[in-house]
Amino acid sequence: MKSLLLLTALWLAAGSANADFDELTRSHRLLWDQGALLLEVRKAVDPAVPLSPATRFQAEQRIEEALAYLYMEAVQDVPVDSHDSVGDRLAASGALFRALSERAAGGAWRESAAFARDLHAVVVVYRFPLFGEQGLAASFVQHERAF
Repeated sequence: MKSLLLLTALWLAAGSANADFDELTRSHRLLWDQGALLLEVRKAVDPAVPLSPATRFQAEQRIEEALAYLYMEAVQDVPVDSHDSVGDRLAASGALFRALSERAAGGAWRESAAFARDLHAVVVVYRFPLFGEQGLAASFVQHERAF
């Protein structure tokens, strides 16, 4: 019962987080051949504010705050097997939600961060591993030895 309440609280927090991160534009790509998920996040910059390192830093900080949520959002449709997606499995398991949230924080590698070409946004690209110790798939391994 306690874990069900925790899972409900996490999903409600994720839902309210969505409203908090609406100003972030995001896209993701699965690179199966490289075993990675690329997540690109854009934060618009007020054109009236002069461009400076501080402007970029603040935008990057905002993106960092949202990173765990954006990762969870990006992996929802990744297939786990022929029947289920990560989102299906998340709906059934609070422990999986916590494990993937931890992997989001520990497995992210910032590939690039810069102003967009038009200078109206900061764009940050993250790479998350699909496989290995910090990879998405590690949360789904149910055994300690190979079969």
